[in-house]
Amino acid sequence: MKNMKKLLCILFVALASLLTENLHAQSACKPVLDGGVVENITLENLVKWCDSKPLIIQCDDGKKYELKTFQVTFFTLKPLMNREFGIGEGGIPIKARETVAKGLTGDALILKEVNMSATTGESLQVPVISFKIK
Repeated sequence: MKNMKKLLCILFVALASLLTENLHAQSACKPVLDGGVVENITLENLVKWCDSKPLIIQCDDGKKYELKTFQVTFFTLKPLMNREFGIGEGGIPIKARETVAKGLTGDALILKEVNMSATTGESLQVPVISFKIK
């Protein structure tokens, strides 16, 4: 039974790593605070971004986007768990924001099925955007 728990734990960590690393590379977006792109996502910066409205990101195409709708998940390393908070519509749900505020290094805010629009009016949907706390 202990070996099964260890195996499940290892598989969960591997899956979470894929979500926060590999899928992040597909969308390659970073939060924008006070008009500037946040390169190193600290807990303080992530909480401040979660409180900002509208939620703005800049992707590797160089464009800034306003997030419209998305599913919100928060991944924690200790304890190893994924918490889902439903759909955000232009902002991070309050329960998710409270959980983010308690985050630690290595935890990640994961946004799935993200619908966003550029300042040019162009709409875009990406499967996953994640912000890992450093």
